[in-house]
Amino acid sequence: MVSAIGGLSAIAVSLYTAANGERLRAVRVQHHEELRRSWRSLIQSTALCCLLLLISLSLDREKDPLSCRFVFEYAMMFASLRFIRLIWLFDRMMQVSDADLVCEEQTAAPVRDPDWLRRQQRARR
Repeated sequence: MVSAIGGLSAIAVSLYTAANGERLRAVRVQHHEELRRSWRSLIQSTALCCLLLLISLSLDREKDPLSCRFVFEYAMMFASLRFIRLIWLFDRMMQVSDADLVCEEQTAAPVRDPDWLRRQQRARR
């Protein structure tokens, strides 16, 4: 779970920094602080989950007098919630990026007229 969050966070951040559409640039300019805080929070919470899982693993004994399983369960629940947050944030960023791509494709690619060449040849005669 934790490695999935970490890996997807790295992928999402790299996609976020690679996209260059107008809308995404506007989002970065207007909401850069909130976005940075969200990504940093996701990465920090992943590190906290890793630490809690390692602590619960190191304290785990057969009779479990310290109730380490609750630490494990808490870490897994917290990681699950952060995973949902990551997917939501990733989806929102991809929607903005996709909207930029669709808009660029619609304005950049003119419609080709298949009869243009024939009309040009007739006009030359």
